[in-house]
Parts: sequence; structure tokens; C-alpha cells
Amino acid sequence: MSRSAPPGTELWILAEEDVDVVADRLDAHAALSPDELARLGRLVRPGSQRRHVGARLLARWALARHTGTAPAEVEFTHGSFGRPQLAGANPPVDFNLTHTDGLIACAISPYGRIGLDAESFPAREAALSLVPTVLTVREQARLGSMPPHARAGALAEHWVLKEAYTKALGLGLHRRFDSFDIRDDGERLGVHDPHVDAAPLPDWQLRLLRCGEGHVMALAAQHDEHAVIARLDIIDAAWVLAGHVGATALALPRPQPRMSGIAA
Repeated sequence: MSRSAPPGTELWILAEEDVDVVADRLDAHAALSPDELARLGRLVRPGSQRRHVGARLLARWALARHTGTAPAEVEFTHGSFGRPQLAGANPPVDFNLTHTDGLIACAISPYGRIGLDAESFPAREAALSLVPTVLTVREQARLGSMPPHARAGALAEHWVLKEAYTKALGLGLHRRFDSFDIRDDGERLGVHDPHVDAAPLPDWQLRLLRCGEGHVMALAAQHDEHAVIARLDIIDAAWVLAGHVGATALALPRPQPRMSGIAA
């Protein structure tokens, strides 16, 4: 008998527009921990409250389905820089959350560390002022050679790839983005990080995705014998969790194997 392929990494997507309906159908607030409810109470803006509920809902229900437990029984711990981790999973399961205006997502991997980030696409023009602090000299030179109209999109792609990688490391924004390179060799995206590995392309898999018309997303995962993010199971959380057909269906990502040119 041939061996069955190992399961892919799960990527759960939830449009912010669908959070209220899904949360109501699942009675999501009843499953939130006292700490989660306390943080929700400290958030003033409705959008921030909705994204907080959506992220916690997505983490609890997606992890519960993955591990075969009830959402209220899912427990979290935190790393030294505050990165949420699933407590007591056997075998170990890693996950990562991201949320930005309009979009919430959760990646789950049974193979090792995973990082996820999503941002608006293209970046705002004002964000180009951050280029000297988030891109290496090499990356800045490549950005400068691009047509002006393409730079904001390329910066957004670079940002999500870098943040997904640092989130997978457990460092997030505590790690300077200009201390490592994102590279595209024509076949795959890679990272050159002298602080982690002396090799030109350490064993990290990166994947870039476009979500609908207004977002770009990236995943970063440690490489092993499995193609952990090549086989990506993309899940419409609104439909799977609550039977709701809404904006999430239009936000499901599509592959974007190459960057816009900044790292080529």
C-alpha cells in the first residue's frame, strides 16, 4: 500500500464583516476566558472589539476542530514575548493569528513553528517612509529600481513576509526587519538571516497569498521532510463553523508564488 500524504497546514480565514453573525450563531462570548473578556472590555473602538472577538473565536474553534476538543476547553499559554501557544496538545500543534482591517486569519501546523501575517494591499504611501528601518540595503536598492507606482505593493509584500517569519520565531516586532533579507530565487521564497543560520537560504518555507482585492498575506514555517505550507488547506471559517455564506467567501486567498520584483 502507498503511504497517504501527510495533512497540510490549515489556514482559516474570517472576514471582519462576518464576525458578528458567526459569533452570535456560536455564542462565542460564552467560550471566552476571563482574561479575553477583560481585554475585550478595555477596547474602545467597535472595529478593535470585533477583530478581538473574531481572532479569539477563530483560534478557539479552529484549534478545537483540529484537536478534537470543545472550544471552551482550549487553553493557551504565552511565550516570552507574548506569543500565544496551545497548552497541552499531544502531539504538539503550533498556531498563529493575524488580524487587520477587514480580515482575520489563523494558521495551524502539526509540523513545527508557523508564522502568519496579513496587511492591506498595497501599503499606504505614507508607509514608504519606513523603508530605511524595515528593508536591508540590498532590498532598498531593489525597491528604488522599481517604478514608483509599484513600490507600495512591493513594500506590503515584504512586510508580511518579514513579520510572518519573526512571528514564527516568537519575536514578532521585537526583531528588526532590516536585519535579514527576503529573497526570491525564481522557484521559491527564502530568508537569509545571519542571526539564525549561516546558510544563504536557511530551512524556512515562505508563502505569499493575495486575499480578495485589498489584502496580502504571508506564511512562514520551519522546513522538514514535509512540504508544510505547499499543501495549504484554506478554510472558509464563516461557512465551516456557522454555515454562513458571506464576505469570507470573497476573501479566500489565492497563491502568489512570486513577489512583485523587490527581491528578484
